[in-house]
Amino acid sequence: MDWGDQDLGGQMVKHLFIPHNLSEDFDKEKAAAIRRSFDADDAEMLLSAPTTNTVSSIEGNKYSGIVKHHFERNDSPVHYEYRPDAEQGSKFIITKDNRD
Repeated sequence: MDWGDQDLGGQMVKHLFIPHNLSEDFDKEKAAAIRRSFDADDAEMLLSAPTTNTVSSIEGNKYSGIVKHHFERNDSPVHYEYRPDAEQGSKFIITKDNRD
């Protein structure tokens, strides 16, 4: 499990991160899930925006968290579950997005 420290206004906060060896797969699976879940224009807009990936929990080999797509006026959060060892079905599942 990979932990990182982030200073938020003098307060140190611990965040979990996707392990480095899984980060390329995570990004590929995230992009595929966004393309499946949104129409083409919205998907490309989300994929071209700067993002912040946060892992809020790890249970076994299932990561849950939020990807925030940052736009000029607001952020567009997408909640996800990522299962890197999924042999069948999707490894990356969007569980909630800004349309919910």
